[in-house]
Amino acid sequence: MNATTASDQTAPTRPIAETGPGAEAGLGAAADRAAAFAGAVRAQLADLPAEERDDLVDGLEADLVERLADGGELGDPIAYAEELRLAAGLPPRGEAAGARPRRTFRERADAVEERLSDWAEATAARKGAWDFIRSLRPVWWVLRGLGVALAVLFFTGFLVNVSGLPYPRSMTVAVLLGLVTTVLSVQWGRGKWLPKRWMVWLRRVGDVIAVFALVFLLGSIANLGAVSNDLASQPQGEPGLTSNAEQRISNIYAYDCSGKLLDGVRLFDQDGRPLTTTTGGPWGDGQQVDGGWDEQKQQSIEYGVNRLADPGAWNVFPLEEKRIDLQGNEVPGDADPIAAAPRDAVAPLSANCTAPGTTSDQAGPAAAPTPAPSATPTP
Repeated sequence: MNATTASDQTAPTRPIAETGPGAEAGLGAAADRAAAFAGAVRAQLADLPAEERDDLVDGLEADLVERLADGGELGDPIAYAEELRLAAGLPPRGEAAGARPRRTFRERADAVEERLSDWAEATAARKGAWDFIRSLRPVWWVLRGLGVALAVLFFTGFLVNVSGLPYPRSMTVAVLLGLVTTVLSVQWGRGKWLPKRWMVWLRRVGDVIAVFALVFLLGSIANLGAVSNDLASQPQGEPGLTSNAEQRISNIYAYDCSGKLLDGVRLFDQDGRPLTTTTGGPWGDGQQVDGGWDEQKQQSIEYGVNRLADPGAWNVFPLEEKRIDLQGNEVPGDADPIAAAPRDAVAPLSANCTAPGTTSDQAGPAAAPTPAPSATPTP
């Protein structure tokens, strides 16, 4: 009989690890499953940079093999990849750098506005200036409404040029339109009257239109000042005719020897060049041109080629004249150059004026009447 010690009788029995071909086959299957799972996880992380992806899956296969050896399950590789992203503080798949969905223009504009607001409020000085600018928003709302009204009047041809500045044909219509657009602009600025989301875009379009309209108006004022300075420094270079080098001549009326007003008179200078008071408008020959402003009658004046002349013949007088009152209405009767003449007739130059188209030789002395033969009495 073999002898045994006390220690041999009391020591617990340990399980003997399984060895042999079956155990090796089980480990190989677990490694294959772990490799396939890790490959699927890598595929879900393919949108990440290689270095960042390798950091996330480093040692993953060994951990998976150990889990399988302990009898655990691997689960879904897609969900596992999302858990790795969340643990690393990365956005979900599809929103990573290089694969983010394109933001709309509104989202970009809101982001820019938010960054500007954050920058403006970063310091006390900036915040004070920004608060002051925001307090001026009601002023911009009014200017925006007036700018949109000005743009509407301009593109509808409702403005005329008066001394270099845009002037409405009808002051009543212009005032009503300005009130409507201003009230609408103020309400939109307050966030009112915007039941539809697309109306917010309409408000921003109004901002752009107003900026261009106000720039146009300021440009007209600046151009008026530049032209005035140029004319003051070089009065001799002003086109057209002037009286005593001061008052500009806009129309000419000619009278014949007997004092009657003539129509269709062609004028030329000493060199045979057409004598004109204007060279026509910017839209081509024969079009109406701005004739300035009649301060006494409070009317704007437009001139056109004489009705008897060919298009572009601006040396035929008197020119057609059209006047427009403050309400934008054409003054009746003034289009007729004869009716618009300052004088219907003047005193004759001589009592012996010849008729138009004849000469004094052709007229000659008045022929004495030939007496009719007397009647012969019938016997």
